[in-house]
Amino acid sequence: MKIFHVSVAILLILPLFTCMNSTTTQSKLQMSDSQAEQEGYAAYQEATKDLELITDPQINDYVYCVTGALVDAIPNAFRSTDKLYLPQQWEVNTFNEDSANAFALPGGYIAVYTGIFNIATTPDMLAAVIGHEMGHVLLRHGNEKLGTIKVFGRKQEREADRAGVALMAAAGYDPNQSVEFWKSMIEDYGKSGPSIFSTHPSDVQRIADIKLVIKYLPSSVYEGAVRPNCVTPSTSF
Repeated sequence: MKIFHVSVAILLILPLFTCMNSTTTQSKLQMSDSQAEQEGYAAYQEATKDLELITDPQINDYVYCVTGALVDAIPNAFRSTDKLYLPQQWEVNTFNEDSANAFALPGGYIAVYTGIFNIATTPDMLAAVIGHEMGHVLLRHGNEKLGTIKVFGRKQEREADRAGVALMAAAGYDPNQSVEFWKSMIEDYGKSGPSIFSTHPSDVQRIADIKLVIKYLPSSVYEGAVRPNCVTPSTSF
């Protein structure tokens, strides 16, 4: 387990392959931060109660390194953080689970499944995964009731992709690896991806959008960024 106490911290809300959103209008279902955090804690405990917690220091240090760099990069990735959801701390754990997934819930409770390492094979690719999820939360896409849920819409997915690319660049990662991650996803799951992607941008459109974001990234986002020295674990998954 790693708990980060930072001056600007970020709450990751939703899983990569189960990005959730309510079918009811946001104005009716918007929760306060404190209520969302209470529900997030309960949901996190339920989701991970039967999973094996990874204690391998190589794996844990790797995940801590990637996520910590993204958190530190938030002030440089966005023109203003005034309207972003910024909890004071967050906790990240890695679990031995074959599914290619990573998720986080209100309160900053983050879970990474070892199965994601088979697709996100570099620190930059893992940063793409986590950065995407951070984007959802920073933009308040998921601060609705955790009840009747559906996947995020295409507009929200594009916004999260764009925010994730900015975070990657500001943290010193290569944003082009976001494109490589989605290519790897297509290779593993087929052209259409998992069924959860039915409301996400198509694979071709998503990659085209990300390339366009990278092309027009303001230099202020990445100038002075130092690539994190995150060591990929030698463990096979």
